[in-house]
Amino acid sequence: MDTSFTNSREDIAQAQLEGKDWTSLSRAEQIRSMELEGYLVIPGLLSETQLEAIRKELGKLTTRATDYSPHQRGHSNVQWSDSPNAIDVIAQSTMIEFLTDLFGDEVICTSCTY
Repeated sequence: MDTSFTNSREDIAQAQLEGKDWTSLSRAEQIRSMELEGYLVIPGLLSETQLEAIRKELGKLTTRATDYSPHQRGHSNVQWSDSPNAIDVIAQSTMIEFLTDLFGDEVICTSCTY
């Protein structure tokens, strides 16, 4: 897979140097991160084995560039691909707890995009 369009290792390292201790965030701070920064790190959510399996699955998917950013590509409808490990993350109990706090108790996943 061509990753030349993604953030460089230096950019990612700089973002990680911001000093945020993801393990100490309250639920409100986690939600704020999602709302303002567009992402959240949930430490310990996935094991190294799970991450490797997900990398292999998603690495096989064809991605398309977005029309609003030269640095963002994606694959829609992952739920219809051969990506069981990636799809299982959606229903993981820790993820469901966070999504319930974020959206309410009637969470319905209608699609999954990578």
